[in-house]
Amino acid sequence: MNLKDNFKTKKMIYIIKRASDRLFEKESPCEEAIIKPFANWDTRCCTEESYNNRFALKHGTWKSKGKNHTLTEDGYISRQMEDNLLYIIDINTLEDLHRLIDKYGTLIIDNGDSRNKTPTITIYDYYME
Repeated sequence: MNLKDNFKTKKMIYIIKRASDRLFEKESPCEEAIIKPFANWDTRCCTEESYNNRFALKHGTWKSKGKNHTLTEDGYISRQMEDNLLYIIDINTLEDLHRLIDKYGTLIIDNGDSRNKTPTITIYDYYME
């Protein structure tokens, strides 16, 4: 789900995290957050043959891990890995957003990353670039 889809459905779900979090932090970033599984897709800009030639000895063949092995529209190989558990928050109004800002301070809102197109709110509680 991307930001435009959120507006169409009027369901404003965001992944929420803290700038101070380390990778795979287990603590909730805020008391309003709930945990939800998200599909985790591994996509590589090469062919299956190329991947296997380069990485099979160290990581196994492309199809030895994951499920739903497919090609993207761009011809890249893609596979679904184990779901990621991420914290989410539901914000339906500007008032909800303002309450979050009042409670936690500066927030950074973006469209998500290349792997997960769900919009993300980062509570800016620590330096980040």
